[in-house]
Amino acid sequence: MKPSFRLLLVPLLVSTCQAQERFNTSPVAGWPGLHWGMTPTEVQEAFEGKAELIPKDEIQYIIDGPPVLVRIDKLTINGVSYRVRFAFDAIPFTHWSNRTTTPNGLCRFRMITYPKRTDVHGPTTKIIQPSLEEQFGLPIGEESMGQFQDHYSVDWSLPSTYVHLEVDIPKAETKNSPVIGVSYSATRPSVE
Repeated sequence: MKPSFRLLLVPLLVSTCQAQERFNTSPVAGWPGLHWGMTPTEVQEAFEGKAELIPKDEIQYIIDGPPVLVRIDKLTINGVSYRVRFAFDAIPFTHWSNRTTTPNGLCRFRMITYPKRTDVHGPTTKIIQPSLEEQFGLPIGEESMGQFQDHYSVDWSLPSTYVHLEVDIPKAETKNSPVIGVSYSATRPSVE
């Protein structure tokens, strides 16, 4: 190899080393004992017997997102019961450019009220949202309560966690029940 060609490779190697991806392994906001990037077994252990690994034949690999590998069928917070599903940046199902945590690490989870309820306005405005505001402050992009007819959502953007509260109220002609969901997602670490 000619000396001049070797000199061209040095900047390339340096830039490759500096461009190594950082992953979000910070604590999950509002959840002591959880941090982004945990393995499914670590999440299961953090919930001391409430969480279970989903059997391999029941795992659903969605096209554009991470698979859910751990679940809790009933978790009660402030008197409201939820089903919780934990998703992981599983290789090869989550493309490297979409990963926010360590490979195969916890990257998001969603809590859905269960059993399904017909009254969603009261629990959302009197219990769930005030509890989240107490932990994280006022939400960003709050919709007015007057829009609480078929959809309502608010968000909190924190340094390592994005929190999304969403209520979907199906039209009267459908037989679906209203759904209250709270989602937590890892954010990409800032590059300093």
